Amino acid sequence: MDPAERRRLHQFPQSLHPPLLTVYWEPGTAEGTFYDDELDAIYILGGGDSEGDHDEYDDSVIAHEYGHFAARHFSIDDSPGGAHFITDHTQDIRLAWSEGWANFFSGAVRNNPVYVDTSTGGSFSFSIENYSAAPTPSSLDSSAVYTTSEIAITGVLWDVLDDSATLVPPITETHDQIALGFEPIWQTLLQFTDAVPATMEAFWLQFESSYPGSAASLQSIMVERKMELFADASETSGQTPEATALTENGAAQKHTLYQTSPAAAAGDEDVIPFSVTAGGKYTLETVNLTNGADTYLFITDSPNSSTPLSGLQNDNRSGRNHQNCGANPFTGNSTCPDNDQTTLSSSINWTASNTTTLYAHVQRSPNAPPSAGILGSYDIRLKKE
Repeated sequence: MDPAERRRLHQFPQSLHPPLLTVYWEPGTAEGTFYDDELDAIYILGGGDSEGDHDEYDDSVIAHEYGHFAARHFSIDDSPGGAHFITDHTQDIRLAWSEGWANFFSGAVRNNPVYVDTSTGGSFSFSIENYSAAPTPSSLDSSAVYTTSEIAITGVLWDVLDDSATLVPPITETHDQIALGFEPIWQTLLQFTDAVPATMEAFWLQFESSYPGSAASLQSIMVERKMELFADASETSGQTPEATALTENGAAQKHTLYQTSPAAAAGDEDVIPFSVTAGGKYTLETVNLTNGADTYLFITDSPNSSTPLSGLQNDNRSGRNHQNCGANPFTGNSTCPDNDQTTLSSSINWTASNTTTLYAHVQRSPNAPPSAGILGSYDIRLKKE
């Protein structure tokens, strides 16, 4: 089911009393544990898989699936579903939010940051409070970054909720200066609308609007997980061009597709000057895309122009358009691209006809796939052969 259909089926409740939930379980089932939003039911693994995994006593797992049910009935969930892994930080941004929320919900309702999935083939567990605490996959801490990581989202929400100083033993986290409890998080989800997809971006924009006094503290928590949902330093002046000039074969500049006003965030455009020499062969490119960025790059001869010079524009360096990606009807897995550092990046190659100053313009791609964000981070660099 596509996200639009999910939204059409969504019914906002008249009260906060949840509807009855149907749960299916029987010994020997092997289909896995999951929430089926079309049937509005949870299925629980009954030991019939290759590892003999029984989930009927795994509170962490069952509460996770109930988190999906709660989001479906009281908020909005745009996740396409499909395979996902906690060590993946290049996920579909909608899937990352949905799974990150469900992980968090599981910990919140159990009042326990440790997620445990027992199995006769080997139990699995991790802590959403301290990723480095054993037993934890060795790559988890470094993977828990960006708005496209479910476990990074889980950790951010938990830091908003908890007071790490009260743990035994206590944990000192300089980035986490708030302990707001569950209510502000839940109230933020209740305000999700069709204006933007249900993602970590949507949570941040709504939380900043609803709880401005705690916005800076949440920003600190997100920054620790490399969620760069803020204006880059060159945008504070409100001038065009916004940045210092790029230099050929020099260091890349880091930017975010975010404006000071959240209402205008999705329309951000970075304008960056650079100089070229007649006859020089150049490559201007965006690289190191993170946080669901999808760039559209073009070059003008004036900072205030919106008309690209002939041939000097690019959406995806591969030339592919992913706008209509969706889900494989046979496997249920996404056909959308990963939110990695290069797939949705842009690159322009040309030979300069004049010695002059030009201007790079970077926007969110108008052809961005639904799996990408409306914001995001990127680097831009200029190379000369």
